[in-house]
Amino acid sequence: MTREEKIQEEIEKTLDVLDNLPNIEANYFLFTRLKTLIENRTGLKIKRRRKSLVARPIMLCIILLINLITAIFLFQSETVEQTSETSLVNSLTKDYKISQTKLEKINQE
Repeated sequence: MTREEKIQEEIEKTLDVLDNLPNIEANYFLFTRLKTLIENRTGLKIKRRRKSLVARPIMLCIILLINLITAIFLFQSETVEQTSETSLVNSLTKDYKISQTKLEKINQE
């Protein structure tokens, strides 16, 4: 026997076994159970969609609010730093008795 004949013989044996299998009867209520299961799962998907439709805008508002608060604190801290720098420069010029022209020359270097 050649290899192809062996393969063909195995295929025929397998098909004969499949033809001789007994038919299995399904439970009478199987269809109704499957139908209710599918309906319940689609109902859950609809509920999830409703939740996501509400949750997304709320999360977006929270993120925007956090960003707004962060921006406000950032701009406030910059103005405080600028005023503290100018006051520091003024106090140093008074302490060391540096004139404004000398200070400008130092800044240019």
